[in-house]
Formats: sequence, C-alpha cells, structure tokens
Amino acid sequence: MTGLEEIEVLIGRGFYEDALKKVHGLKDPLEKVQALISIAIALHSENGDEEWVEELLYDAKYLADKIKNPHDRVVAYGIIASACRASGRSEEGVGLFEEGMDIAIEIENPIMRSRTLASLAYYLAVSGLTPNALEVFEIAFDTIVRAEMEYTHKVDYLIEIAGLLEKAGDQLKSKEALAFYRRAYDIFDKLHVSRRAISVERKARLASMLIHASSPEIRNALFEGKNRRALALTSRGYSGVRRVAGLLEVALWLKRMESPEYSEAVEEAFSHDPGVRLSDAEVKYIAKLLTELGDLEKALMFATRINDSRARSEALAAVAVELARGKRFKAAHLVADRIPEEAVREKILREIISMEKA
Repeated sequence: MTGLEEIEVLIGRGFYEDALKKVHGLKDPLEKVQALISIAIALHSENGDEEWVEELLYDAKYLADKIKNPHDRVVAYGIIASACRASGRSEEGVGLFEEGMDIAIEIENPIMRSRTLASLAYYLAVSGLTPNALEVFEIAFDTIVRAEMEYTHKVDYLIEIAGLLEKAGDQLKSKEALAFYRRAYDIFDKLHVSRRAISVERKARLASMLIHASSPEIRNALFEGKNRRALALTSRGYSGVRRVAGLLEVALWLKRMESPEYSEAVEEAFSHDPGVRLSDAEVKYIAKLLTELGDLEKALMFATRINDSRARSEALAAVAVELARGKRFKAAHLVADRIPEEAVREKILREIISMEKA
C-alpha cells in the first residue's frame, strides 16, 4: 500500500488529523495536493470545520504553485478547482481552471500540451462544467491530430484522450455523461479499438436508458452485472416518481440483458405509493416503460389516467401495437377503440389489421 493509499484509508475512517500528519511524508508534491484535497472534501461532506477546509485548500494551492512540471501543476490546479466547486467556492474554482488553461496553452510540446489540456478537461467535467470540458477535450484532440509525429504514436495519444472522456462520463449523471461516452466511442471506433468501443457504447446505452436512475453508481453496478446492488441503490436512493420510474428503467435494462431479476425490479417499483400526484408527462413515461417491459395491463392502467388527449392517444397506441405483436388482436382492437384522437386511432387500427393479415 502506497503512502497516498494509506492516507485515503485514514480519511475513510474519519481520522483526518492522522491523515494530515502522513501528508508531510509524501515525496511527490502532486500526491500531497491530492491528499490535502481528499481531506478537505471529506470534511466538507460531513459538514466539518469549514475554516479547516479553507486552510487545506490554501495549503494545496501553495504546494501546486511550486510544482515546476507544467502538466503536474495544471493537474494540481484541476484537483483543487474541483474541490472548490464541490465545496461551494465556485468563483475560486473557475479562477483556478482559467490559470490552468493559461499554463496548458503555453506548453510548446504539442504532445504535452494535448495531454495537459485533456487532464484539465477531465477535471472541468467532474466539476460540472461539462460544455467547457467538451470544448477543451476537442482542443486536446485537434492538437494531436495536427502534430507532426508517427501515426502509431498519434493513435496512442488519441486513445488516451478517449480514455479520459470515458472516465469523465463514468463520474457524471446520465444526461451529462452521454456526450462524453459518444465522443469516446467515436474515437475508439474510428481507430478500430473494438473492445473499448463496444464497452463505451454499452455505457452510452445505459446512460440513455437511465434517465431517472441517473447516478453513476447505479450505472456502474449494472455495467458490472451487480444487479441487486443497482436495485438497492435505486430503491433506497430515490423517492416518489423518480423511484418508480428509476426502478422501471433498471428493470428494462435487466430485461434487455435477459436477466430474470427484471421482474423483481418491476415489483419493487410499485411496492411503495409514490405519495405525490403524477403529471401527464410522468404517467406517460411510466406507461411507456411498462409497455416496453411487456406489462401491458399496468401500462394500460397508466395510459388511461393521462388527461391530455394527444399524450393519452400515443400511450394507448403503443399498448395496442404491443398487444397486436403478441397476436392478441381482439385486445388490441379494444384498446385502439379507446384512443381519443381520430387520426391516431385510424392509423393504429390499420397497423393492427395489417399484422392480422401477415
């Protein structure tokens, strides 16, 4: 176990003063910055002494300023800036990111400049500044593409950038993660790094499905096949409509992965009363998920509760089509007849009749 790892263990146990004593024994100044920031974040997370948090951030910045290697100094600024943003010191964080960007852009060696920019982009992403992060990632990418070097070396550095894009996505909620996964996939795919492309594409599909159960911990659990952990995280981590919709999203992923646990997720979704009145949009979304899960009775029940005529028509149409696909044509016609919008009803009835004749 390295010195930094020992410090992380102490922080995890809440022994902050013991952890701080060990920081002085670290030789690498960047590791010292990482350790100080880990203590600061842990303290802030448990509503600890904010004056101490401020001191730790100040000490980390003091150490970072003395780092001679420009890449390491920018990384240190990124780490501190992320902590500033996480602890409510947004302006300080943005200022540090700007300092880091100024240093990175001035690095003469294009390889080192690109790697430094990509590292800074990662910390911008995990700090919630995702549009800025994507922009800086593109600058890092273009820097390598335009650099004069052997193609094989160029490929290695582009793969490194794609890896950081993927890593950033792994830390973000689903909506924000998607752009990073898609860009990483694009790079891996174009460079024919098939295994990495397949892996990140799967992460992107997960992120696109888990809209309500959007935490990276839930996505990671499902990605690793830890299905019961994902169910527990969703069930305990959310309430109301987010809990119902989130569990149904998890259920749909499990069904598509042919996991029998999907039925448990559906059952768990309705084990508690949401406790709030659902909007038409929420009811329609739940009906859509239930339709895709094949639980057409529940889907129909939710679809008929939608007040908006157009939205109710679309939800009922989806149920009718699924019934027809299952050769349950009589039931499909009955549901189709309940569609309030005439144009939608006629279109769906034509589809059902076409399926009957096929």
